[in-house]
Order: sequence, then C-alpha cells, then structure tokens
Amino acid sequence: MGLLLYNGGTVCDDSFTDNSADAICREMGYSGASNWDSGDDYESQSGYDIKLDDVSCSSGNWSSCTYSLRHNCGHYEDVFLECETAADEVDIDSCFVQGRRTSGTVIEEVTYTGREDCVELCLSHDGCHGIAVSPLYWSVTGCYIIGEHTTFQDYSWQYAARSCFDRSTDGETEVSEGFRVLDRDGDAVEDGSRGLLTYNGGTVCDDGFGDTEANAICIEMGFAGSSGWENSYSYSSLQDNLDINLDDVSCDDEDWSSCSYSEEHNCGHSEDVFISCSSDDADGDSTTDEVNFNLVNEEGEDGGNSGLLIYNGGTVCDDYFDQDAADAICSLMGFASSGSEWNSSLSWSIKSDYNIFLDDVRCSNASWASCDYSESHNCGHSEDVFLTCREVEACYTEYQEDTGWFPDSAIIRQRTYIGHDECKEWCDAHENCQAAVISPAFWAHRECFIVSTLNVTERNNWSAAIKNARCPDETDEETHHFQLVNERGEPSTTGEGLLLYNNGTVCDDSFSSFSAEAICRELGYTSLTSHSYHSANMWEVQESYDIGLDEVVCSSGRWANCSYVTIDDCSHTEDIFLDCGANGTVSETSIRFELVDSENSPGATAGLLIASVTTGNETDRGTVCDDYFNENSIATACRQLGFEDSRYFQIYEPEDRYLFSYASEVYDIVLDNFACSSNLTNDTSSCTYVLEHDCTASENVYLSCGPEEGHIANVTNQLKLTPRDPRGLYVVEKRQEDSEVYGGVCDDGFTDTTAATLCSYFGWARGRKGPSQLLRNGTSYVSTRLTCEEDRLGSCKDRPYPDSENSTEYMCAPHELASVYCFNEVMDHRIDILRGNINNALQFSINILMSYYKEGELFLLHNDRARRSIEVQACGNVIPGVRISGSGGRYVIAGRLFASRVCDDQCVSIVVGETTKQYCFEPAAASEISSI
Repeated sequence: MGLLLYNGGTVCDDSFTDNSADAICREMGYSGASNWDSGDDYESQSGYDIKLDDVSCSSGNWSSCTYSLRHNCGHYEDVFLECETAADEVDIDSCFVQGRRTSGTVIEEVTYTGREDCVELCLSHDGCHGIAVSPLYWSVTGCYIIGEHTTFQDYSWQYAARSCFDRSTDGETEVSEGFRVLDRDGDAVEDGSRGLLTYNGGTVCDDGFGDTEANAICIEMGFAGSSGWENSYSYSSLQDNLDINLDDVSCDDEDWSSCSYSEEHNCGHSEDVFISCSSDDADGDSTTDEVNFNLVNEEGEDGGNSGLLIYNGGTVCDDYFDQDAADAICSLMGFASSGSEWNSSLSWSIKSDYNIFLDDVRCSNASWASCDYSESHNCGHSEDVFLTCREVEACYTEYQEDTGWFPDSAIIRQRTYIGHDECKEWCDAHENCQAAVISPAFWAHRECFIVSTLNVTERNNWSAAIKNARCPDETDEETHHFQLVNERGEPSTTGEGLLLYNNGTVCDDSFSSFSAEAICRELGYTSLTSHSYHSANMWEVQESYDIGLDEVVCSSGRWANCSYVTIDDCSHTEDIFLDCGANGTVSETSIRFELVDSENSPGATAGLLIASVTTGNETDRGTVCDDYFNENSIATACRQLGFEDSRYFQIYEPEDRYLFSYASEVYDIVLDNFACSSNLTNDTSSCTYVLEHDCTASENVYLSCGPEEGHIANVTNQLKLTPRDPRGLYVVEKRQEDSEVYGGVCDDGFTDTTAATLCSYFGWARGRKGPSQLLRNGTSYVSTRLTCEEDRLGSCKDRPYPDSENSTEYMCAPHELASVYCFNEVMDHRIDILRGNINNALQFSINILMSYYKEGELFLLHNDRARRSIEVQACGNVIPGVRISGSGGRYVIAGRLFASRVCDDQCVSIVVGETTKQYCFEPAAASEISSI
C-alpha cells in the first residue's frame, strides 16, 4: 500500500469509495484495488499539496468519476491505496459506463455484436484509446474504436476506456481528462456558461489564443462553438492551486485535430483563459452572435430569477436601460414578460470579475426582437444592471402530431416512454427543457425525449408538446381556435378581418410576420402568396370581446414553433387585424434566383441576388430583402444557382457598392422574410417568405456563391515559401501555369494579413510581412496583387504579372519580391554573457544580457517576468540559493558553487526555457567579490 498522488499532490478521502479505488487502480493499469485507507502515516506527506478531493465514482471506471480540484482537507485524510496486479480475466462489463460518449478520432466503425468483440477490435489497433457504443435507436447499434478523444455526457451512449480492459499497459497509463471548464469552486461547468478553462487538470495560457482556438475547444467539448473568451485572474484562489498545462495554442481551423500547442509555458495565472461555449441555434448551426443572458448571485453562482445581469459572460451597462428592456430580457430567459424590477445601485465585488459586454440597450416593447444594443461601451462597473424577474408557471401545447424533429445537441435526457403526461412532468423537472417529444412505436420501444429548444418541426409519426410561457386559467378553453370576423362579428369570407382566438381578440405585443403566417396556416391558407397585419380599434364590435391572447412569439411560420400567453396587459387599440390573402385565394408560387454583377449582367459568382417569383400566370422579378435571411437561405439560393461548394457560400460585401446603385431604379423588392430550415437542398419548399415587404434598397441581399476571379484553389500546391534568412524570412513564389517552374510574387498590395494567412497555410502559427527582397538571377515575376483574407478558407487570389511589352500597369522592380516572416514561438530567448568572476570561496557573479527573437527580429528583454524562469546549474544540478538582480534584460547572477558539485573546469549553465548558455570560469579569475 502506498500514498496516492494526482499530478504531484495527494488525494483527500472525502466521498472516496471502493469504486473510486477500483477506478484509479484500473486507470493506472491494474485489475482493481485490493485495499485502501487514509491517514498521515508518512512524514513526507506534508511536503505535498493536496490536489484532488471529492472523488465520487458510480462504477470502477475512471470515466464514471467526478471530482473537485479544490479541497477542505488535512493530510490526515490523504488516501493510501493498494492495487491488485493484472489478472488474466478482466470484468469487461464493469469497464462500460452508461451515459458517456466521445469527441475525437474514429479509427474504425463496425456493427455492434457484443462488448467482447468491441474490446478485441480495440486491442487490435495500437492507436485505440477507448470504445464508444451508440444507442439502439440508430439503424443499427454501432461499435466505435476511438483514438485521441475527450468524453462528455450523453445519456444514450456507453463508453469504455482502454486502460480498464487492457492489461498490457500496466503502470503506463496517465489520467487524462482533456478540456474542462470549472466554476469558482473548481466544479465542472456542463452547460457552456463562463468558467476557467483547464486541460488535464491545469489551466490554459492565452499566448496565441484567439476566436478560432476558442471555437475548436468548445466543439471538442461537444458544443457548437464559443460564445466568448477572455484572460482573467478572477478565480485567483483556485488558479493559484493549479499548474499551467497548455500554452501557444494555435489552430488552422475549428477542428481540434488542426491545432498545435506546447505543454511548456512562460505564463502567469493572469493569462489563464476563461471561456463560454454555445449550443446550436434554431437551424441546427452554431451561431457566432448568440444572445445568452443569465443572472448570478454575489458569489458568481446561478442566481435563479434575481441577481447581476450577465450577457455572453460579461455585465450589462445601464445606459438607456428601461422597463421594456428589463421585461424583454426576463422574457428571453423564460420568465414573465412583465413585472420585472431592475437597478444599478448594488456594490457587489463580483462585478469586477467580469468585463462589460453590452451597452445602450433600447427596446420599444417587452420583446427582445424590438431591441437595439451595442457590444462596445463607455461605462464603469458602477453602472452594471441588476435584475429581478417574475417567475411564471410552465404549461404546454397539446401534443402536435407529425412534429418531432430537433437538433441532436438539444437532447437533455431520453428514456423509455411511460405516458404523455409523464413525459411533460419529466420536462418540468429540468430547468432548461423547452419541449417534450414522443418517438414513434416502430422502435424497439417508444421513447420520451426532453429537449432544450423550441425549434421542434415536422417529423412523420412523432409528436411534441411545446412548453409555453404561461398556463391558461382553468376556465379557459383548451382548444386553439382562430377565426376572422367582419365588422358585424360574422365569419369573414374574404380571408381578412379582426383576428379572434377562442372568441377573444389577439394583442399585438411581440406579434410578427412569422406570427401572422403561422396563424394564416392554422386557418387553412397553406400556400400563402401574401399576408399582412395591423392593429387598431376601428370597429365597435371589438368592445364586445375580451382580449384572449398576447405575446404571440413564433420562430417560424408554423404554429408548433409559437409561444404565447393568455393573460394580457393590452387594450383594444392593440387588436390584430389579419389579411391572409386577397379574397382568401391560394395559388402555387415558385421562386428562381440569379446573381447579377455591377453592370446588371447575369452569371456572376458574386453580386446582387435577384428573384423571379411566379404566382399563377404572373412573374415579378426583383431584389430580395435581408429580413430573416439566414445561413440556410444563403445555401438554398447558391445551390439553386448551381454552386455546390458551401465553403464559398456567404453574404457578399461589394467593395464598390455604389456601382449597384442602379438596383433601386431597375428593380422593386419582390421577396421578404425568406428563411429556410435546410442548407442541403435547392428546393425553396423548406423556406418561408412573404411577397410584401417593409424594406428599402439598402437591405437588398448580395451573395457570394463561388470563388472570385483570380482565386487560388490550392495554395500549398500553387505557392511556396523559399527560405531567404535563418531567422524565419521566406520569399513568396508561385508555380507557373502548366509548369513545375516557380517565379516571383511582386509585393504590390501585399499586407501583413496576407503574410499571416500564407504562413498558416504552410503550418506556422503566426506570420507577418517581411522586407522587400531581390529577385535572384534567372527568376522572373509571375504574379502580383496577391491577397488573402484572415481566417477565411480559400480566400487567396492574385493577378497574372502583366506582359512587360504591352502593359500599362505599374511594373515591379527586381528588388520588390514579396517576403514573409513565419514563426511558431512567441518568444525564443537569447543569452549573452558579458563577464564573470569567482573567488577562492567559490562565490561567483555573472553579468548577462537577455534578449529574445520575436516575429523574426531580435529585441532586448523588456519584461522582467522572464527573469523568474532563469535556472542556474552546475554539473547537471540546480545550484540552490542563487540571487538574480537587475532589470530590462541586464541581470547579475550571484551564488556559490559547492565543492561536491564542482566540475574540474568550474562551469555554470544558465537555462531559460529551451535556451542554455554555459560559462566556464578561468582559474586566474578567482578573487574576493565584495558584493556577495
């Protein structure tokens, strides 16, 4: 039995059980634990920090364990552990943990035929680190052989780590937890909220860190992407107890497999990364502008319905903030849309832990859709908003038949179906549940899913109940009956009139075009050519009705995607009048797209989007308004135009937009609110839209669907970087068309952004433009005006170098060859020894000059933090008691050599990171050194 250590520190016995002991022994390559105890039996225990506490495991597998990196223990609670040697027979079933899945490299995928077969297949691959078993609801259950990976919660999967069942690696396995986000107490944050980013139990330094790296790490942890990151020392008591395990993280794209990093660092905890991650948006795609509000208490923990208002991980300034803003934000967070209270007068110290992320919030009503805001500010934390929201009781729609599609990432839990009401009750028990969904019976058994999204749309044979903002009174009718009536209160025969819901009017609060479309469809107008609405008190008959519906918020033109309340704060001046189409007629509508350039010529790969809308025998051709135009809308239009490579699908921003000024004179706007639910088809049947608009020509959609003129399709094949200087300077050359011969690239238009992008293509972390270079003999220019856009795949383009005899363009001189500095490390130290002395008592002093290479150039050290990383050695051993003084890169090192450690030549090594400089004292230099 021996003292158990984790990352160089002891383990406290709080929550420790036999399962904990077995899991840790198996993680170290043994078959299990034979005994464990706690105590202070070793004098050496006091020399360790306590690194792990509250180790609680649901099985004898480390993947089933939770723990805390903070503790409230003494060394008398240290765990001592005795492990059994590897056994011939392994209990394979005990290695599989329910409720975990993986994110990482899939080596091989086969149909599941049993756990033993999965284990045998894993053991046949040297690179296998674990096994994931998919749930039964796939077409077949799958066995996945996984390489490097992390794990995260997923109720329906199973997971087994190789270290549990492979006895050939006894004693070689290290505990590796990948990325985790921790709260102030060191507990894991599972919902994507802001927290301290850790890697294998240590923090991550911000050197080289950016949005691409944040997205890659969030995706690696199972989220859709990052909603924000920053460096901070706000969890100082936790951070000071952790090592820094990762530095210089640099990713080519948002896939962790494209990232490079260092497990050595030159950082302090003030550079630790804090991160927040986002779930999928309503279309199933990750969103970079996600609106995410929450409330925290004075300790920085979940505040429920009251506390400091947080937006995407930062506070909200009170400039322009009013009651409408408070109610809109409370409603967005799932609370009541009225009756909230707010102030900015509390002086909580927790405010300084956050940056200010939102300002100038101005709302015209209690709906977030009516709000404008700024993500830049001119505020101090004395203006931070505190908010108290009014709780509301949850309620559901009836189960909607043939409704049940949702993004996989929205699944909170899943279990065997036991009843419709029970599925709703299970949803109620989970705070972020938005819908209860029942699967069809053609599965092995029906299932109840509870999901965190309102985006639950059509799916054959499924059914879904959507949670609403407020339950109706017991006296309210349970049916959802809409009707249009004329000014006498009689049913309308024209498809327009006063809108009634269960014999009451409908208030216009939060009402939108989607609300109008959804209700028109409920009234039977399923192929709308137009619909419109307005609110007014213009008929006497309105006063004879109560107001029956308010806050109708719809995320699409389908009633299943709408929420509402049946308690109102309205008057009849806000009653909705609805027009679902002239005389109630319905005609089939088709839409064809084209792109025109600045000269109004069709066939462009990027330009103004034109739609030809045909209804019956009439066709209107004109522009498209950008209201509700989303990523799926972009893809649908581009695919209809014949483009297939989605890397190029994006909104186009013309450099010379004034050249398209003809559009307002030539075209009317013929299409608005064009929103699609799929990005994989050219068929507009997945899209909702209206043929009336409230737009101006400034809102016309411009698209880019394909590569631009001069596009370089394969950068690393067509361009190369040739070394010109040992400090990382490279000249840029391009391969001549239909040839293996390379020529020079003229530096006209060449920028730092282009240089950095080129360096990243060729595997470096960073880069910048270098000084113009001279063409070598026998080389000529083949390219000019080379530009690349940062963080945009396939964004490089250039022009052929002009014919010198016929061109009117500016010609490059031989000394204008483009060059770049490419580099990986932010800092590579250099040590110059100025002089050294040693006396007869072996006391020495050495004067050094420290400098560093950065971005290809040499600088004198200006940050004395690096001085703390200087290590002085003799004969391979660190010399104790060394003193270092000085500043600005000029330092004096003073210490004493001990006789037992003196080499014959009396040499001292000065080590900083990967840099080592040796200095050997001359025997004649021995003298008294008065400064020691």
